[in-house]
Amino acid sequence: MRTIVLWIMLTASLFPMNAQQNTKKEPFVRMADIEVYPEHWDAFLQEARTVGVLSVEKEEGVICLFPMQIKEQPYAIRVMEVYADTAAYRHHITTPHFLHYKEATLPMVKSLKLLDADAVDKASIPHLFAKRSRPQAQLNRLITVEEHFIIPSISAKVLAWQTEKNGGKSPISEVQRDLMKIVLPTNEDIADIGERRLRFMDEAGVTMQVLSYGAGNPQNVTDTALAVGLCREANNLLASLIAKHPDRFAGFALLPVADPVAAADELERCVRELGFKGAMLNGSFNGLLFDNERFYPIYERAEMLGVPVFMHPAIIASDVANYYYRSDAWSPVAAAMFATAGYGWHVDSGITVLRMIMSGLFERYPKLQIISGHWGELVPFYLNRLDDQQSKTLNLPRKISDYYKSNIHIAPSGLFSEAQLKYAIEAVGADRIIYSADYPFLTDKNTRRFLENADISAEDKEKIAYRNVEKLLNLFP
Repeated sequence: MRTIVLWIMLTASLFPMNAQQNTKKEPFVRMADIEVYPEHWDAFLQEARTVGVLSVEKEEGVICLFPMQIKEQPYAIRVMEVYADTAAYRHHITTPHFLHYKEATLPMVKSLKLLDADAVDKASIPHLFAKRSRPQAQLNRLITVEEHFIIPSISAKVLAWQTEKNGGKSPISEVQRDLMKIVLPTNEDIADIGERRLRFMDEAGVTMQVLSYGAGNPQNVTDTALAVGLCREANNLLASLIAKHPDRFAGFALLPVADPVAAADELERCVRELGFKGAMLNGSFNGLLFDNERFYPIYERAEMLGVPVFMHPAIIASDVANYYYRSDAWSPVAAAMFATAGYGWHVDSGITVLRMIMSGLFERYPKLQIISGHWGELVPFYLNRLDDQQSKTLNLPRKISDYYKSNIHIAPSGLFSEAQLKYAIEAVGADRIIYSADYPFLTDKNTRRFLENADISAEDKEKIAYRNVEKLLNLFP
């Protein structure tokens, strides 16, 4: 017997209702047995999937769509449909996506038997099928925390320094240039902290962005004096841009990590004088991951100031990239993507956070808060395994997951997957999740709509949208 696996399918409404149908404001139920010509089977299923997805996404009145394989009939299905009321059904059969489906599939259908059933009370519809029972919420505001900018003049100085260190040759390879064409936003988008960015925020429903420096930043400049000067210049310029729209923008400090004490001092200056809300560290520094004790002055100062540090991915070591992500089976550009935004640097950043826990950093600085993007860079999905195995080998008083749930906040970074959202809530709790869109590397105008429509409680939506981050960043003291 052939098994049909469908997310959703809508097929019963090939013909209009008869005059006897119920018009009361209660659920309207239809059943249909559909036999399809074998040679059209695959095409029929594709059309059915398409119209089903569009109906679910676009029509509030579609409550339940449930396809079943009819035993001993390999090219026949039975479909149960439930609509909010007959008006919802009538609207459905006039939609462009349904009319296209009807025209495309009529020649494919060998026979069709329709049955109008008695309407049922909504309470008796199984929750599994009650698509529109999910909690809806109109969020008061939405704050996103992994939103990037650059200052072209500063990035140009960093590139000039890198070129000089590279013997006068550009440090950017042809492969990197090809990758940058795919992943990098336009300079007009990332350099703008004004009208262009605000227009996107309004269209996407974002109340406030917390800004951090993107690619080409001076964090990893090893010339200490140059790094300190460029970071200070960038932070001052960001503060002046935020001051033009203080109700729409906040900032994370850029730190010259070549000198961790100077970096800690710059963090304190940015918080106390410029009103910044924390700092962002990218990747690693000169072969050292950021769990190294050398960087503890930064964490000590962050804890003292009561501000978080965002651990953001960046380019990983070339030997690691070559070992794990290069292959003759795909192109050098595909390998570069695999090693960076495709997968590799997320693993790398997640490992850094785990090393911070395993090193005992949070025993020394128990109030320190870290932000980890991209749903925690894979770590939440392995907390159970880490507790079960890795914690056995560590001389720490608490399990890895205990530290994670008390010292780490996670954010989606524009990965708007409801499955990941629900898992994150289950794994770390809604109180540890804040929101981010990764603008302008991603420009999703459904940023607010995704969270508002997610099948989670209204309370959790409000926590993730703004309550958690307002508390973490002390945004409105």
